[in-house]
Amino acid sequence: MKIILPYCRALSWNKIYSSPHWTVRRELADEAHQEVISALLAMGIAPLSGKNLIKQRVDLVFTAYYNIRAVDSSNICGKVYEDALKGIILVDDSLKYVRRVTTQSILDRQKGSPRLEIDIIPIDNTNIK
Repeated sequence: MKIILPYCRALSWNKIYSSPHWTVRRELADEAHQEVISALLAMGIAPLSGKNLIKQRVDLVFTAYYNIRAVDSSNICGKVYEDALKGIILVDDSLKYVRRVTTQSILDRQKGSPRLEIDIIPIDNTNIK
């Protein structure tokens, strides 16, 4: 499954750590969660319905596309987007359900707008009980 967050500049760890107050960090996480929910709604996936939960173990790949200046791959904060998927697409983000999280940063001047693509890749065919 691929989820595309159009016009999204992926949240960076630098942005999160630059604010000393937890309320600012919480607002940043809430904005990221809303971006994920909006993208899912655009795909016809109803959040909180429970119908779209992936019950297999998965790998998550976060690919951030930038149109001006790309950040370091290790600076992409995939964690806030992973948390946004819990209970909607992912049962949980524990090791039982998520084996690996990878972040990539790509400079893409041709497509014009920044975006974040989240690939959810099942790694086996068995459901977790």
